[in-house]
Amino acid sequence: FRSWTAAEVAEVQETLRRRKATLSVDRATFGALIGIQNRDSVQVFDTLDSDYDGLVDTFEVLLTLTLWSCASWEEKLGLLFRCYDFNRKGVLRFPELSLMVFTAARVLGRFADLPAWTA
Repeated sequence: FRSWTAAEVAEVQETLRRRKATLSVDRATFGALIGIQNRDSVQVFDTLDSDYDGLVDTFEVLLTLTLWSCASWEEKLGLLFRCYDFNRKGVLRFPELSLMVFTAARVLGRFADLPAWTA
């Protein structure tokens, strides 16, 4: 994932966007899009598949791929914006922004050992 460019991430984004109503990615599709030949890709899929049903959330895949890519932070921001700008109006509405933040927190919790948060 770390060697992926912004253009490669954008290509995966567009491929998944064209699939319209698909909110999950199975192992075969993940392998076709990402390349599941190496151990790191398998480990990423297995970590994202928290309920072990062979499916991972599309937005978790895109967020992970974007944040781990070698794209600059400016490119990453643009990729994330396009990923969550569902109506393509150039503005993130509150529900879109909330989904992005919630997804980022969920993904971070899967890959990092974070202490429990209490209010």
